[in-house]
Amino acid sequence: MWQTIQNLVSAAIATAGAWKLGVQISMRKLWSVAVAFLAGLCGCGPSGPTSSNSPANPGLSANFNVGMRNRLLARIGDINDFSRPRPLVTLEEFFEGNNDPGSIGYNLPDPPQPEEFYKLLLETRKRQAVSDIRIEVKDLEDPEGWPSSNTIWIITTASSQEVRAWFPPRLAPSEVINGFEGSPSPVEKYSVPQGMRAVGLWYH
Repeated sequence: MWQTIQNLVSAAIATAGAWKLGVQISMRKLWSVAVAFLAGLCGCGPSGPTSSNSPANPGLSANFNVGMRNRLLARIGDINDFSRPRPLVTLEEFFEGNNDPGSIGYNLPDPPQPEEFYKLLLETRKRQAVSDIRIEVKDLEDPEGWPSSNTIWIITTASSQEVRAWFPPRLAPSEVINGFEGSPSPVEKYSVPQGMRAVGLWYH
């Protein structure tokens, strides 16, 4: 049922675009709100039917571990202060406790659950050519949601073409960025080991 809901939402978004009553709504916001609304109608969530102890709105705290979210918020500070460099958090900081489908990959044709990205990135981090992977936190658009990201940074000896090939077509980025200096937004300082480079996977 949950997968059916996600497929219906994706189809609706693709058909309607991001405009409603003359107000432009971001794809992330539209996705999160639509999923929450339909989940409320059927009484289900990412892990199945909601129990009587579940929050009134299954699209909000039901989609993440509140304690882990609070830890992430403490780590990134005021993420909506865009004069500050964007934080580069670990995979564990971004994905542990996060089931919010609007947090990453929300603008892909078939938006995945965060767990799908997490599994792929954990396997990618094990590669001999990779020393680290960081998630660039973009903003907190929904004050009751999980912070969102549209860029993944891989610290590696591999070329950008090789890195892109590690990602299946369904999770392929819109663009590959060579080096932190090529990022559309300044990011916090990160010391890249000698002989390695930062390759950014940008989803837009």
